[in-house]
Amino acid sequence: MYFGPAHRYAPLFKAVIAGREVLVTSIDVPPCSYVLSLGEPLDHLLIGDITELADVHYDDERDLRFALLCGLGHVPYPLDYRSTARINMDDEAGKKNITVGVKAVKSDGTVVN
Repeated sequence: MYFGPAHRYAPLFKAVIAGREVLVTSIDVPPCSYVLSLGEPLDHLLIGDITELADVHYDDERDLRFALLCGLGHVPYPLDYRSTARINMDDEAGKKNITVGVKAVKSDGTVVN
């Protein structure tokens, strides 16, 4: 779940998550945030996983249970869902949670010059 306030879109980019370089794309528009990882799944990110919906047909009716996190978008950076309070606490502690270096990449993961 995504509570905003910003609407964000990040086309295909490389991110370093838990020491692994992965290809991801994301779109954050309240009430939902979607992150698509290409290659290995990002289950350790704890964002939530809706892969189960891939096998559900449009006309199917089912009861499904999901464990989804709720995030906010107070900064323009993709994959940063911290609250204002957490951002302020991190700033005061000198902690930098996100380092952003964005480069355009092709679907095969090669960097566009």
